[in-house]
Amino acid sequence: MKWFRRLRRQLTRENIARFTYFTLKWGDNHVPFGLRSLLGVLFVIGGILWFLPIIGIWMLPLGVALIALDIPWSRHKVHDWMVKLKSTAESAAVEAHDQDAETRSQ
Repeated sequence: MKWFRRLRRQLTRENIARFTYFTLKWGDNHVPFGLRSLLGVLFVIGGILWFLPIIGIWMLPLGVALIALDIPWSRHKVHDWMVKLKSTAESAAVEAHDQDAETRSQ
């Protein structure tokens, strides 16, 4: 059960936002056009098979976003979402740092 509690601590909204942001940023900067859509389709298929271990429903929106990066009229919406994800991840990091500082000072 110790591993389960540790996993639950890691699966916070902020950590998921950070992972999603960095995955989309990596896909946008490093994966070529077309291959990004193929990767997105694989993520969508993995999201449909959410009941299997390791892969899960989290793959579905990430796959759709990767596909949307290749569609010119939807690309800006994904970039807007990435900005929101980045701000969520950064605000959580600042809050965690502040809580650690308070804990150390006590």
